[in-house]
Amino acid sequence: MTEWILTNTYDLASRRGKAVSPTNPHVMLSPYFVPEALRSYLKDENIVIEFRYINIDETHYVHQENVGVAFELGEKTGRIYKILIALSMIDHKNATEVIAQALDTAIRTFISRDNSKKIKTTKYSATLSSLKENADRIEESIHLQQAQ
Repeated sequence: MTEWILTNTYDLASRRGKAVSPTNPHVMLSPYFVPEALRSYLKDENIVIEFRYINIDETHYVHQENVGVAFELGEKTGRIYKILIALSMIDHKNATEVIAQALDTAIRTFISRDNSKKIKTTKYSATLSSLKENADRIEESIHLQQAQ
C-alpha cells in the first residue's frame, strides 16, 4: 500500500460549498464529506483509490456503477470510501486518460442518479476535486507499484 496523500480540507470545503442567497452568500461543505487524505494501490486485479474522512462508525457496501468501476460507500453517509477500477480496463499507454475518464464518467453517473432521487450530491464535489488535483500522484503511485 502507498502512503496517504493529505488534502487541504479547508480549501476543499470552502471551494466546494455553495451560494445560498444574497443574505447568506456562501455555505461551506461539511467537513464530514471532505476527504482528509487519499491513496491508491493495486489489489486483486484492481486499482483501488481510497479516501480517509473524519471517522464515522458505519458499514460499507460495494456499488457497481459501470463495467469495471465500483464504489465502496458508507451506508449512513453515502461517502465514497473506495473506488475500484479493474486493471483490465487500462491500456498502459494512456493509463492516466483512461483512469480519469472512467472515474469522471462513473462519478458523474452516480451523482446524477442520486440527484434524480433528490439526494444532496454536493457532498461528492470535494471527493471529485481531490481526485482531479492529485491525479498525477495517484498515477505515479500505481506505476511504481506495477514496476515492483
